[in-house]
Amino acid sequence: MKDHIGIPLKKPNKIVTQSNSLINSCFDIPTVQLRAFLYSLGHINKEDKELTHVKIPIDVLHASKGGKNYKQVKKLVSELQEIKFKIESFFTNKDGIEKKAYRSMVIFPTVDYTEDNRYLITKINSDLAPFLLDLKGNYTQAELEQLLSLKTIQAYRIYMFIKQELFKKKPEPIKYKHLRLMLGLDIELEEDEVKKVDKITFKPNTDLFGEIPSALPPIPNVKVVKYPLFAEFKRRILDTAKAELANTEMAFNYKLKKKGRNVDTITFELIKTVPIQAPSEEKLAKTSELPDEWKRPMERMLEYGLTEKQATYIIERVPIARIKEDLNPVLYRINAEINSGDHSKLKRTKGQHSVIIIKEVLGIKYNLWQKEQSE
Repeated sequence: MKDHIGIPLKKPNKIVTQSNSLINSCFDIPTVQLRAFLYSLGHINKEDKELTHVKIPIDVLHASKGGKNYKQVKKLVSELQEIKFKIESFFTNKDGIEKKAYRSMVIFPTVDYTEDNRYLITKINSDLAPFLLDLKGNYTQAELEQLLSLKTIQAYRIYMFIKQELFKKKPEPIKYKHLRLMLGLDIELEEDEVKKVDKITFKPNTDLFGEIPSALPPIPNVKVVKYPLFAEFKRRILDTAKAELANTEMAFNYKLKKKGRNVDTITFELIKTVPIQAPSEEKLAKTSELPDEWKRPMERMLEYGLTEKQATYIIERVPIARIKEDLNPVLYRINAEINSGDHSKLKRTKGQHSVIIIKEVLGIKYNLWQKEQSE
């Protein structure tokens, strides 16, 4: 244990990788515990052969910082050891019939914490190694900073679900019932558990005619944990995630398909981004001299029609620490509006539209903007 406590604090990688089987597994965990898992993923390297201990600052797990969070460390440690993934796989039985199999695994078997309550020291369960190490295919990567910034588990789950579908020709619908299981809103019961459950355990509110108003119909081997009514599921899961991801690269819409009165499938459709041409070698040479945090925003501003002087002016006035909070949402908005043709409706070029939005949102006052707007 002493060796674990003394491990150095390391900066996590910018990109995290995990198997799609893990992404599609069944779990529902609080945001703080999710961040602990994601931060641990950030310490896995491509060449690693085994999972190792990670030192996690308590501060990275909370949106706000302060002593009140440190007082909750003991509770957090206990909760981390209760979080499980339920991963689905398939096998062929002796009769040649394909059957489902499930493996339930605790994420963090042991968690240590320092006397000052500033750090956690833990290691992801070694049984999860096949889903995190030496992945040859069927995996998805994402930016750790973006994932840590998400405020809800539903936004994270849908973000990763959409991201793993990006390279398919078209988005595939997911069964509403299956999505509920993935999100931990329903739990599949074992045969012995089904026998113990009273036949009348599912009693959603009925309308004046005694009918269930768009509720999930009861399934014999499934226990409903949260949000049995679809209207509630839509509001708390779909619409909450949609609003939170609106200013990210995974901004989405969704389509519902019904079977009778009940929702059968949900299709998540990524809001298309503007087709972007690669910057010229001259522009790349100039942006390569910038800090890593500024390279991509600078390239985007040039791609959206800003002049080099205009983009440089912004760089000089927006601190690197504020890129994510202040600038990136503006760039995502520009991307979405250009893609939907808003600039054409207003009879603007892409460059003019980009300049006007940045000027309004960031409060830019500079005569270089006039030239772009008048062209």
